[in-house]
Amino acid sequence: MGGVSVDHIVALIVFVSAIMLFVGFFGQTIQTGIIYQQNQAVATKCSDLLDSILLNPGSPNNWGQENSTLSSFGIQDPEFTQYQLSAFSLMRLGSTGNLAEFDKTSQSIYYNSLTLGLGSFLLTPNAQAVNYSTVLSLLGINGTYGFQLSLTPDISVSITENQASSPLILGISATGTGFPLAYATVSYLLRPSYASLN
Repeated sequence: MGGVSVDHIVALIVFVSAIMLFVGFFGQTIQTGIIYQQNQAVATKCSDLLDSILLNPGSPNNWGQENSTLSSFGIQDPEFTQYQLSAFSLMRLGSTGNLAEFDKTSQSIYYNSLTLGLGSFLLTPNAQAVNYSTVLSLLGINGTYGFQLSLTPDISVSITENQASSPLILGISATGTGFPLAYATVSYLLRPSYASLN
């Protein structure tokens, strides 16, 4: 009778050890499944946000050209389909850079300074810019997700002055990302600028 009790105790110890081992394996499998579902949910949300931003002109659809209140965010050009971006809407996006301040008759006006390199910059009125927190709330992801929007041009054009005296000779270089821009015809209009800063 003593041998049967020992057999039962050994069998119970082996059975409990097997259950603990399988529970550990099952827990690892469940954890892997949960991580996969979380990653899939983030990827789906990312895809939905990209489509919402890039395939939607926003509301009103010409918000980039007017100083109107934005009720839905999108940067697609309303005159085209697919992934054609509106240059006007892109220019209304507030940058994360420093603001340039101009004092006009004791009234400070702030501009977004978009620096493109030595001597190349663009100033847009800060009052008309759409900032990051506004875009987050318009997309409905405020407090849950964040994003960064970076735009890179397909083609970069650089102009150098080869000869300043008469006749004026300019060197124009256009570089792109591949074959769609190879042997492209470049048209331009050269006009003098008479702007002066006071």
